[in-house]
Amino acid sequence: FLPERFFVLQDDLRTHSFLLVIASSHHDRAAVADEFAALSKTCIACHDVYLRGADIAATRRGGSP
Repeated sequence: FLPERFFVLQDDLRTHSFLLVIASSHHDRAAVADEFAALSKTCIACHDVYLRGADIAATRRGGSP
């Protein structure tokens, strides 16, 4: 059983990866930096859910489980 949050983060990862490719193809350094940061935050959030569980990870983000 995987928490719903994994699937949300999977979609976020796919979106930010796509946007990073687009920014890179346009040689837009600022957009590349922004999308790489967003992509990294998604990775960290997913690992947080995996390591700490969805309820604890949501609490650390200041949200509800």
